[in-house]
Amino acid sequence: MTRNYDSTDFLWTRRGDLIVDHKGDIGDTEHDPLRAKVQDIRDRISANKGDWKLYLNIGAGIGDFVGEPNTKETAENIKTRIISSLVGNNLINHSDLEVKYMPIDADKIMYRVKLAVAKTARNGNSEEVFLDFLYSYSENNVYRVD
Repeated sequence: MTRNYDSTDFLWTRRGDLIVDHKGDIGDTEHDPLRAKVQDIRDRISANKGDWKLYLNIGAGIGDFVGEPNTKETAENIKTRIISSLVGNNLINHSDLEVKYMPIDADKIMYRVKLAVAKTARNGNSEEVFLDFLYSYSENNVYRVD
């Protein structure tokens, strides 16, 4: 059975800056309760272990793959890192998670993270959330693809 991932958190830009609403208040994810989980997923995939001073073990550590060849073996190793970082500390149930990948270029690979979620009135009866990421081996950057 899929888990309820609805929650409320501060609303962040992709760069990690707090969003201030039209009233001057700090924004939150109350209007989109799955956004908090999306932000958590994005943060964990983008981070390396040690980036978060209070939570040293959070992060997929994809930066370890800089300069590696864009092969199926490397893609599988990154996929394993992504899954481990998301199921660690019980952030996401392993059974609710699916990660697929596709090479885009000689130094780029795209990952699609699919999260099965419990339908709730708060999340608009959503059943799943998709996040697409592009990792560049040469730039050591993770880009969210919309």
